[in-house]
Amino acid sequence: MTLTKNNDIRLHFYNPAFLSQLEKYYLKAEHHYFTAHPVDTVKEHGHDRHPIVILNDQTVIGFFVLHGWGGVKKYSINKSAMLLRAYSVDSRYQGKGFAKQSLQLFTPFIGKYIPECHEVILAVNLKNKAAQHVYKNAGFADKGQRILGEKGEQLILHKGL
Repeated sequence: MTLTKNNDIRLHFYNPAFLSQLEKYYLKAEHHYFTAHPVDTVKEHGHDRHPIVILNDQTVIGFFVLHGWGGVKKYSINKSAMLLRAYSVDSRYQGKGFAKQSLQLFTPFIGKYIPECHEVILAVNLKNKAAQHVYKNAGFADKGQRILGEKGEQLILHKGL
């Protein structure tokens, strides 16, 4: 299950064939501080968790999880929403526009494979200005909701689909 976009950036549901690439996935310490490493995240199971890799050609360059009601209920009463968790781009591929491109693929990917989802919600650390900028440029909106996370205050951002 894949959706293609320009520059051969694709979103693909995770499968074990990607594990060896995820084991080599690199996050600088300042990036890892704000997000989980993909290898740790794919070990978390649940019927409403959808781990997804971001591919450039056949190379895994990014990762995230779409988590259904079990994850989103902490942030919203919208049962048709999904929580974006553990989003990252491998540090070696940052600064090349891949984050922007992958976030542009959300709407068509979710529309095709998870059509019951009508909103994506995420929590981003207030100190993580770079991530806030990327998310807001991708159409995520700050509606003023805040929570206290393990590493400080977090903004809750929303994107309708």
